[in-house]
Parts: sequence; structure tokens; C-alpha cells
Amino acid sequence: MPEKSPKICNTEECGQLAYDTYCDKCKKDTHKEYKEQRVDKKEQEQEQAFYSSSLWIKLSNRKKRLNPLCEVCLEGGRLTPVITLWK
Repeated sequence: MPEKSPKICNTEECGQLAYDTYCDKCKKDTHKEYKEQRVDKKEQEQEQAFYSSSLWIKLSNRKKRLNPLCEVCLEGGRLTPVITLWK
């Protein structure tokens, strides 16, 4: 079976010839970026889990009862109630 003809690497800045989608250097770089994104996704999931926890909901509700106006809006001179309490 004949060997595939080389094509230009799929990354915009590279321009090297490759027999696959990416040249060897870019293949390593794209895998590294993928791994970093996976770590970020795990961290985001952990943060989101905290905001769904009973501790956060209790603290948030207490803060809203003590100060029912939006602090950012107050700084801008507007009186805006905070979003409703969590259930």
C-alpha cells in the first residue's frame, strides 16, 4: 500500500509537512493544551460543587437577609434588591 503524501500541519502558525494531522512538535503541544484544559474543567466542577453545597447556600441566604440590596448597584447609586433566596 502506498504511503500517504505529506500535508501541511493543521496548526496555523506551524507550516511544517506532516503525514498526520499535526507534525510531531505540534502533536505534543496540542496534547499538553488538552491536558491543561481538563485540569481547568475539574477545578471548575469543584468550584461549582461548592456553590451547590448546603454551607454556601446557608451563608448566601444569611448575607442576603442581612443586606438585601445589591452592593454593586449601591456603589453605582441604584437601589436594587438581590436575587431571591436559595431554597
